[in-house]
Amino acid sequence: MSNLLHKYKHFIAGVIIGGILGVGTLCYAATAGPINVWIEENISFEFNGEKKELPKADKVLLYENKVYLPAWFIVENLGATLEWDKNSKTIQIQSKKKTEHEEQMAQVPNDDYQTLPLKKLVDDVLITVNDISIDANETRIYLKVKNIGEKNIVIEQGKTKIIVNNTIYDQKDIVNKVLHAFDQVWFNDIKEDDEIEGSIKLPAIKKDAKNATLILKMLQNDGSGKETDIKFNIKLK
Repeated sequence: MSNLLHKYKHFIAGVIIGGILGVGTLCYAATAGPINVWIEENISFEFNGEKKELPKADKVLLYENKVYLPAWFIVENLGATLEWDKNSKTIQIQSKKKTEHEEQMAQVPNDDYQTLPLKKLVDDVLITVNDISIDANETRIYLKVKNIGEKNIVIEQGKTKIIVNNTIYDQKDIVNKVLHAFDQVWFNDIKEDDEIEGSIKLPAIKKDAKNATLILKMLQNDGSGKETDIKFNIKLK
């Protein structure tokens, strides 16, 4: 939603906070004395194609060919929040944080899915997705990880996700539902020059799925706590 605020920032800068500028045809500016404004009753609003009504207690004002209206109405309908700090005379606009699901979906391209095997080199770690198997109970991802750097890393299998048709399948959702939900090989550090092969189990996705986005999480196990998301856009059929 912050992108929407950025897009409309030139417009938001021109709106007013309800109560700062009085309603009526004669108003007073702080330094220039009285000004003439007009109340406009026939302006309608649409946000992403959805019509919204301005509350009757609030007014749209016209002044020098510009439209002024309560800033909260624009900001809140763009999914943000607004506060007025009267002590510092500051208008505080904050975009709402996206959920984890929204963040992940926003970063999933629609047109670059590729067939397996797929490789990515991230922070001196070469990760290969060799295959995916799907049955009625589980989806199994087959990986090979080679650390060509100096820092120990861990593939956090419990934080693995796969996205299919806008639905997220989380590894943690399969725990206690299948035997041996975890592959023990991923519990150990992958050190310099180590090459590890193993699998990660996820909930069963639909067998007729054409594309999937696999999201792995890699931890840099040096006390820094650095985590990196690694995404593979996979063409299944």
